[in-house]
Amino acid sequence: MYDCIVVGGGAAGMMAAITAARNNARVLIIDQSKKLGNKILQTGNGKCNFTNMILDSSKYNNDNIDFVKTALGHFDQNDAVCFFKSIGIFPKEKNGYVYPHSETAASVSDCCPMSALSSCVKTLVYSLFLFFASTRYWVKSFIIIKINISYHNNIELL
Repeated sequence: MYDCIVVGGGAAGMMAAITAARNNARVLIIDQSKKLGNKILQTGNGKCNFTNMILDSSKYNNDNIDFVKTALGHFDQNDAVCFFKSIGIFPKEKNGYVYPHSETAASVSDCCPMSALSSCVKTLVYSLFLFFASTRYWVKSFIIIKINISYHNNIELL
């Protein structure tokens, strides 16, 4: 039994899972790729800018500006920097963009899964749709970060 299931094993999914585990939740991350954080390697030209120091609602293409303001009010760029420091990724700022000090996305794609595992987060990878088709769980929290339907275009969601 899990307290929280997170669907999506990218940076946001792992951040959600690690945060839940730090708050004593039993957490499972489910992802469709073979490795958690796989797509992180493609971000920021391979450098992975994990936040920007100049954030405000005008920087987002969103019709609901109030939502953006509320979200940034709950978790801003300073919170992102603190989170990444807490898992061993120290920041380097360049022109308002914040990168890992190593300036390699591999730092983030390696540290996030390691931190998730050390926080006792369980993982189930390369089996997203198989999981939903064959497993039933009662959970307190269910977080869906992103599902790329085109990845499995022959799968029908029920």
